[in-house]
Amino acid sequence: MYVLGIDVGTSGTKALVVGGGGRILARGYQAYPLKTPGPGRVEQDPKLWWKAVVHAVREACAGLDAGRIGALSLSTQGASSLLVNGAGNPLTDAITWMDTRAGESALSLAGQLGDEAVYRTTGWPVDASLDAAKLHWLVRNEGALVARSSKFVSTLEYINHKLVGRHLIDPTNAAMRQLMSLRTLAWDGSLVAFTGADPALLPDIVPTGEFIGTLAALQAQLPGAVQVPAGLPGVRRRDGHPHRRGRHLWRGAGAGQRRQGIQRCS
Repeated sequence: MYVLGIDVGTSGTKALVVGGGGRILARGYQAYPLKTPGPGRVEQDPKLWWKAVVHAVREACAGLDAGRIGALSLSTQGASSLLVNGAGNPLTDAITWMDTRAGESALSLAGQLGDEAVYRTTGWPVDASLDAAKLHWLVRNEGALVARSSKFVSTLEYINHKLVGRHLIDPTNAAMRQLMSLRTLAWDGSLVAFTGADPALLPDIVPTGEFIGTLAALQAQLPGAVQVPAGLPGVRRRDGHPHRRGRHLWRGAGAGQRRQGIQRCS
């Protein structure tokens, strides 16, 4: 059995086909640009993410028996988010994790709910790059657009929708959006109320590893139906910060680490 890995990153998307023993069989890659339309604003066209996924997968699978692919692992850039309509199509460019336009909203969040309280609830300190501040900014500056939006999603849910037709997120990635409670693994009422948005804008949170569908959108690239889990395993550190244990383990395999030991990522 082969495993297909897809990483939708900030500067491009990588696809990797891995065989038995972690042997890398093939790779694919497609780059895309960032946009800087104004001070503190860093955006990206989300339509380019999916085009890059298709290109990278086709490149990686060229010359291979794609029918042997039995699993898919998806990794995406975090804290980049956008509004979509009912069909899942973008209504905006993505506000990336480098964008700081929501600085005043972050200050309001810290002032109203308290930085320490937000950290204890979400595992993340208040920051303009995270979705609690971003959604607050959107409601106050793009209210009409928010009102006609179906969902406010991050890169992961956008690609999940392309793959299986559903906007879904696992708890580890939901925590990064700074709108989920680590205690309940559900969207936190106080944080969502702070944004002023309808809670229905947020995607469903599903347990890590839950079956979410088959990859109908990739049938043109891969014969047969490949099943995909909701996300990567996550555990909670003693300090309350969500730790992507599963992601780090797979990073090690991708980096060629085959023996037990300590890795340093920089």
